[in-house]
Amino acid sequence: MEHMSLSPTNDDNVALGRARTHRHSGALKAKSDAYVEYTNKTLAPEQTDFMIQSLERKADLRLKRTYMNGVALEEVLGSAPVLTVGLKFLPGADKPQVSRTEQLDMEGKEADQRDALWRVGTAGSLLTQYSVSPDLQIVRTDQTPRIMARAKNQHERDGEYLDQRKLLARSVARKRNPDAVTIDSERVTIVNDLRKGSWDIRGLLVEVDWSSLWDLIVNYRNIIAGGGPDMTFEETKSLLETMIEDARRLCIRSPILFRMSTRASIINSENTRYGINHGQFFKTLVTSKGIKEIISHSAAYYNSLDTGSANVVQQYIRPRFLQMIVLLLSLLNNEDLAEIKVFLEATYKLKADRRDVELLILKVVPLLSINPQVFLKALVPAIDGFPL
Repeated sequence: MEHMSLSPTNDDNVALGRARTHRHSGALKAKSDAYVEYTNKTLAPEQTDFMIQSLERKADLRLKRTYMNGVALEEVLGSAPVLTVGLKFLPGADKPQVSRTEQLDMEGKEADQRDALWRVGTAGSLLTQYSVSPDLQIVRTDQTPRIMARAKNQHERDGEYLDQRKLLARSVARKRNPDAVTIDSERVTIVNDLRKGSWDIRGLLVEVDWSSLWDLIVNYRNIIAGGGPDMTFEETKSLLETMIEDARRLCIRSPILFRMSTRASIINSENTRYGINHGQFFKTLVTSKGIKEIISHSAAYYNSLDTGSANVVQQYIRPRFLQMIVLLLSLLNNEDLAEIKVFLEATYKLKADRRDVELLILKVVPLLSINPQVFLKALVPAIDGFPL
């Protein structure tokens, strides 16, 4: 008598695999159809019309907006001086987009000017600075008077003098509205290099993943505000591990921060901002100056950690805390790094010259580029301070 095998043959396995694939595809299609049907039933007709209109490409009309004390006014004041603004925007939402940006830089193409609403809204946000108080609270301050004083000195150095009648009229208007300035979309330019051109105000805008950077900063603030001897080892260990996970997510979700070509842009910028692109403007989450102040306020916590070689607890905490310090240092521009140079050398025993900090960043932070040529071309300016 012949024995019949009940184990599946290769043909049976292939047929079974195809059946599973078809069922999986069918399930995905059913979910998609159900979602579309639900969406169509819940959307009002006027909402559908608005969705279609939002896809239309409209003419980029000129836009003016007056700001007083950093807040936009409903009307444009003709007496308010108009600022010349330079912006550099580094989109970093996804890796392909970052790679395309590097490719465009290699080809020397001009930066995308986006639309007038985005330029004016983003330029207006530069009038406000965000700092961190000693109790680690974020403080918003208006920078208009400082910006106006700098612009006045710049125009005088450039030989831009007004005749006496215009000077008197503008002086009277300034007394009525001392902190009012106007942003004109035609006077706001998105560039590849902020060092080229004369600007009343300029800013580097780096797009990052909101949640991962925010979580990292909040956890860092928590560990130095409520930390030290008052926190148990398990509490500190858990918070540090969470911060390291936040840093990993930041690497994955904000690839622009970890490109070698971004280093020179951050180093040489004066008004460095990290945030998200809202569509109508760039929304700042944190600035280089704010990060500098957070690092400065960390001294008390770090000094509370025992350096004794027998203390296993502190041997675990110190190196991981220093990793977070290096990651935050990578977000500082030259101006802010110089202001805490002595503090870094005294507190953390780090060589805080820009060259030494960049070498340290290379050891800790995984920096990438689309090819070796771009990496080396960006490495030399970052380390030695001059272009290839």
